[in-house]
This record gives sequence, C-alpha cells and structure tokens, in this order.
Amino acid sequence: STTTVHVAGTVSFDEDANVVGVGDMKAQVLQILDNIKTSLAAGGASPSDVVRINVYTLDTDDYVTNGAPEVIAFFGDTKPCSTTVQVSKLVHPDWIVEIEATAVID
Repeated sequence: STTTVHVAGTVSFDEDANVVGVGDMKAQVLQILDNIKTSLAAGGASPSDVVRINVYTLDTDDYVTNGAPEVIAFFGDTKPCSTTVQVSKLVHPDWIVEIEATAVID
C-alpha cells in the first residue's frame, strides 16, 4: 500500500513563528525547505519521496534566480514535478514565497 503525505503552505517561520529572511528569497527558501523536511519526517517521509511541489511567490524572477537553485539542490537526484505561480499577495506581509509538497511512500 502507498501513503501520501501532504505538506501544505510552508513558509519561512522559525520554531517561534518569527519570519526568517525578510526580503531575502534565498533565506526564506532555505528555511522553508528545512520546515518541509521536518514536516515530511513527521509523516514518515523524506525529500526523496516528494513527487510534486507547488511554489507561490511574489516574484518569479527572484525565485528562479535565488530560490529555485536551493530547491533543486535540496531534492538532489529526485526531481519532483513543480508548478511556480506568481501571486500578488501572501497572507503575511513579510512572506515572499510559500511552498507545498506532496510525498508518496511505497
């Protein structure tokens, strides 16, 4: 049987709900990836189990230049399919990117 782990709306909060990397795409993405890894582990999954990510960002150019390389490095040989969408606003005024992930464990 397979198990699907959905990690929705991951943002650049630290463990005290402070925004990490205000105005800094790379810093926010790195914090988000760390948070995704923690969430996946709680569901019994790892980054290599991720089959899809969705990225919502205020600036796709900034994401492609400063965020996507970190995402690619994070997933290594596992390349989940992805969708990146530029949005006009995220819920918190200091967030510039939000990422959700779907993992499948066999």
